[in-house]
Amino acid sequence: MNRKKKINATLKSKQKKANAKLHTSNKPRYISKAERALLEEKEVSAQLTDAQ
Repeated sequence: MNRKKKINATLKSKQKKANAKLHTSNKPRYISKAERALLEEKEVSAQLTDAQ
């Protein structure tokens, strides 16, 4: 019984890992505070050049 249980456990875990790879997360990519500051700076400078 133990051998059967171990085989089933390994097969089950492999299947779970395969399913997890298929389903990607819908969360947006993390943007650090420094990156946000750079993006905002570029956006502001672009608006200033468009206004002129």
